[in-house]
Amino acid sequence: MSATSLRELSIGEVLDIAIKIYWRNASTLLRIVVFVVAPAQFLVSVLFVSALPDYDESVFTDPSTSPTTEYTAEDFWIAVSATLLGVVITFLATTLATAACFKAVADGYLGEAPHWRSSVQFALRRVHSVIWVTFLGAFLAFLGLLFLIIPGVWLWVSFAVAVPVLLTEGIKGRRALGRSRRLVKGRWWPTFG
Repeated sequence: MSATSLRELSIGEVLDIAIKIYWRNASTLLRIVVFVVAPAQFLVSVLFVSALPDYDESVFTDPSTSPTTEYTAEDFWIAVSATLLGVVITFLATTLATAACFKAVADGYLGEAPHWRSSVQFALRRVHSVIWVTFLGAFLAFLGLLFLIIPGVWLWVSFAVAVPVLLTEGIKGRRALGRSRRLVKGRWWPTFG
């Protein structure tokens, strides 16, 4: 589909096109996730296992003994640090994978043949901007949730297309959030749906 034939679609058309694009490009999308998210999750798993305190093996060899492992403050802070680092690694990997998948889906929608490597490279070149827009949108929506729940939900939906705006139009930061809000205006409920 060429860029000149883009038009507003109904919910049914959006679902129909999305299912067709995802089905045709399933292997590309799967490769993106496998090669980006799986190594990150392996790293997080190793991090969590290495952060666990030593356990008392006698519990497994002699059932009559009770566990004698005592956890120290140091064990607690190691576990907290590992958890925070795991959250950061997971956030970075999923943000990169989401941007790469968006590129692959956009290529498929425009009639091009998406490739997982070129999609990941495209996302890597823009990852700092994607992270910033994602963080900024989430932070503003969280602030809205603090004041009342409704403004937070409204902002979350209004910023739903900020990353696609960044990736397709090259608009960064607050301008991407503003462009997302303008695109969603008048179509808030379908976007929410």
